[in-house]
Amino acid sequence: MGEPNEGQGVVTSAEQTETSEQNPETFTKEQMVEAGRKAKSDVLAEFGRLKTSTEVAIKSAQAAQARIERMQEEQDELDRAKYRDEPDKLSAITERIGRRNAETKLAKAEQDLSELGGRVEAAERKESESTKERNAREIATRLNVNPTLLAKLAKLTDGSLEAIEVEANGLPRLGETKPSLKTDDGKTSGVTSGKKPTLEELQASDPFETQKKVDSGEWKL
Repeated sequence: MGEPNEGQGVVTSAEQTETSEQNPETFTKEQMVEAGRKAKSDVLAEFGRLKTSTEVAIKSAQAAQARIERMQEEQDELDRAKYRDEPDKLSAITERIGRRNAETKLAKAEQDLSELGGRVEAAERKESESTKERNAREIATRLNVNPTLLAKLAKLTDGSLEAIEVEANGLPRLGETKPSLKTDDGKTSGVTSGKKPTLEELQASDPFETQKKVDSGEWKL
């Protein structure tokens, strides 16, 4: 029997790489769904951990502040007792305590006012967005244009009916016949799974071009 040729039966790393490229790993629909579910679950779990950590930190800071205030009050009482028979020093101590308490109350009031302002601003912003979306859908129904696309464009306006209607008038009406998109070789392109455009992309895109991208599947709203 002849001896085997050198390298016979040995699979090189290059051959393994080529085989791997020719047979890429595939996933079933169920695996993809499970992967998406797990990713969402991981994100929610991490959010929960961060929220808990934040709440613990806030409570710790509040407890520390309370301890400092108690210590300060105890020191104030000691100072008052120490200089009880020295009117001038006692008066100075009382004035210092009153000034410090007033500054503390002012800082607390300013903090509360700032937090209230933030909540009011957030509520107004949410109400503004809701109004824009509501107006956009009403106008889209009246003018027979894509309501989802108009709602996106409405976010770039001041929210007034006039401004949103201007955007609506630039959109093609629903049901209008759109020419098929052609590739360079003259073939009609099929609908693809598109991406969600950013507000900047919507703002930079002509309304008819936007609708064309939506119809072709390049963009998904």
